[in-house]
Amino acid sequence: MGVYTRPGKIDIVMGLPHSVFWMEASASMPVVLKDRVVEAFQKLHDRGVLHGDVALRHILIGADARVTLIDFQASRADEPNEDLGLHAVYPGEKEFEMRRVKFLLNMDNARKKEVRKSKSALRRSVRNGERERRRQELLRHGITVGLPSDEPEPLDDIKNPPVPLDELEKYWMEDANDDPRRIVVPGSSDSDVAGAVDSFLQCIRDIEGADCGWSVVCNGPSSPRSPLSSPFPFPDRDKGRGIELPQSIKSRDFAYEKTCRPSISCPKAKRDVENHDPSSAEEGTVSGNGAIISSHDRNSREKS
Repeated sequence: MGVYTRPGKIDIVMGLPHSVFWMEASASMPVVLKDRVVEAFQKLHDRGVLHGDVALRHILIGADARVTLIDFQASRADEPNEDLGLHAVYPGEKEFEMRRVKFLLNMDNARKKEVRKSKSALRRSVRNGERERRRQELLRHGITVGLPSDEPEPLDDIKNPPVPLDELEKYWMEDANDDPRRIVVPGSSDSDVAGAVDSFLQCIRDIEGADCGWSVVCNGPSSPRSPLSSPFPFPDRDKGRGIELPQSIKSRDFAYEKTCRPSISCPKAKRDVENHDPSSAEEGTVSGNGAIISSHDRNSREKS
């Protein structure tokens, strides 16, 4: 990783998430990968940093099951630095960001829980509005006793305020329905990709089946909530069958069929991998072996 400065800007140049391929996160990926994403954000928060722009496309899963977070242009910190444009994090923001992470991943049915919380808050607000109108009507008639009181806000809603329903539907759900992609590094052969996929599936199985806190092969934490055996079938090497992706990963969400080979099938406007001059810092891109993965798109920069 390298940090480069220019007037009014700081560029962070990172290595590729993996040498063969990586994927954007999705709600359909195995629980152990979701656990790793949550752990990555928890580590970030523990270091006093708020990502600020959580989206599935900003969470990358490498072929080694490692998690890479990108696009920190909206990040903030417990220790702000105004000279760098790094603003302060306010109390409760990191907890709220973690709720969004779990919502996008649908961890422990988080989407349904958030929708239920928002709808309950809206219904409670409507009922309290009716009580207020009733109070005003009674007061106009000179009645000052026995006035209806507002329905109290649940303690959980005080601690974790519900997201307004319109915001939840317009922004949270819209982002949750992104179509994740798999990015293959240019120059990778079919055998490279097949081998990386096989290694990836084995890595997930190792994490799920580990009886200790860490997976030796993948060097990452296992999940106590994950089953001891994989919920989907793995390639049967003994019978000599070819590498086949499990059905749960073949789904649209995990986008295995949408392999992005920049020189063959993916239009430049529809991908975040492109051939580019690594010396170009103006575009805010990351270079590696002839491939560039954008750290953020032009629209995001314009908003900032």
